[in-house]
Amino acid sequence: MHSFTFMFLILVAVDVDGLTRTEISRATFLKMSGGVLIPLKPVLIPLKPANAIDFTPIDKLTPGSKVDALDRLNMYRTELCVLCRDFDFIKKGGGDEIRRWVGTVNTQHLYGVNPTLKYLQGEATDIVTYTESMDEFRSLLTSADTAAYSSLFVEFSAAKGTADEYLNIAKGDLIAAQRELDIMFKELELDTPRRSCL
Repeated sequence: MHSFTFMFLILVAVDVDGLTRTEISRATFLKMSGGVLIPLKPVLIPLKPANAIDFTPIDKLTPGSKVDALDRLNMYRTELCVLCRDFDFIKKGGGDEIRRWVGTVNTQHLYGVNPTLKYLQGEATDIVTYTESMDEFRSLLTSADTAAYSSLFVEFSAAKGTADEYLNIAKGDLIAAQRELDIMFKELELDTPRRSCL
């Protein structure tokens, strides 16, 4: 059996002359209004904590020009290179530190790489190869983020494995993402370093 709590709505009404104010119950109000209720649209005011990170909306991350996009792409490649090369040191900060580098926890490192890749898609010599690598790159970044996130909770869940095992999965995904990024560099006819950063 359901129990219902009835609340009485107390409203302030102004009489016809506008001189006196009276309090009325919800039932009286409904009788006065003919039983018609007009739903009001709620107004949501987002509250921002003092320590909140300002994320740039994804539509603002689209490069303004090809030169800007290429500069960003080189920066993203450097960031990913450093992440892969120094992964064993960076992972000491835990899964959240890896996620910061992947760009899902803050607005640094690889945050915004996808709009840049999409912007440059039309510049590729072989758009099919570029698009396949771009999709695989996105998938690998998401997989690395998921593994890093899972490493935060594996010790307290029924899942098998350790945090270190999940972080190593993330490392493998990031190394594979680096290879896909190199393919996209080739399709954009950009120079890649002769020595791998891995």
